[in-house]
Amino acid sequence: MYSEHQSWVQLYGFWSVAQEKIREQIGGILGFPLPVKEPLERVWELVDPTVDCFLFHNSGAARHNRDLWKSSGLTNSGDMHRALSAQPREPLLLRAGLEELTIPTLLLVGLYDRNVGVDHVRDLAQTLPNTRLEVFNQSAHFPDIEETEKYAEVVQQFIAESGPQ
Repeated sequence: MYSEHQSWVQLYGFWSVAQEKIREQIGGILGFPLPVKEPLERVWELVDPTVDCFLFHNSGAARHNRDLWKSSGLTNSGDMHRALSAQPREPLLLRAGLEELTIPTLLLVGLYDRNVGVDHVRDLAQTLPNTRLEVFNQSAHFPDIEETEKYAEVVQQFIAESGPQ
């Protein structure tokens, strides 16, 4: 579920990496008093050339990702975002009871993640009692693509440490 706060994080993230012309267009959209859902949808329609800067810290990784999408035929239909946006926006309900979870949890986030944001993930890590937080210093939203070896190492180490003893 996306909270209204998370949607504003995304909007600001797009604005922060967009080239001047698109930044002005995003600023124009944000200048209207609309519910956050509408400007977010309008911005997503604008930012195709900006998405790589929004989701990736490394432009080479962004190109590699686009190549993977192209070769696989994968496209971003926006269905996931629409489905998440249609859910009730009660972020406090999402956190209710998290402190009672005792299973080992690994939270991964890229330092430059403008989609979720490091602060949001750090807050979540503080709520969960048995959590390991790993911040990838050379990544944005896809550390598995930008820092593949470190990502695999962190996940394998977590599984080895957290698995059946």
